Amino acid sequence: MKITTMTLYITEENFEQYAKALKKLGWDQPRRHIFRKTFGNTSVEVREHIRTFGTNMELEVTFHNPNGCSIEVIALMLAELKNAADQADDHAEDTE
Repeated sequence: MKITTMTLYITEENFEQYAKALKKLGWDQPRRHIFRKTFGNTSVEVREHIRTFGTNMELEVTFHNPNGCSIEVIALMLAELKNAADQADDHAEDTE
C-alpha cells in the first residue's frame, strides 16, 4: 500500500491563535489563510475552510508525496498539528 495524498478536516475554534502557533513552528505562509511546510519529501498545506451554509470553521490539511508517504512522516505531521493546537489552546486560556 502506498499513501500518496491525504486530506484531513480539523475543527479549530480560533484560527488566529492556530496560525500564530504554526508560524512559531516554522510553517510558511504564502497567502493569508494558507500555511505550508515540508516533512522530508512530503509537502503539507493547511487552509482555513468554512463549509457552505455552515458556521463552524475547519482546517483542511492536505499532504502529498508522489512516491508515497511513510506512516512515520504522517505521525510526525499529525504530532506537529496537535502541538500547534495545544499552543493555540494555551494562548486562548492565557487571554481569558
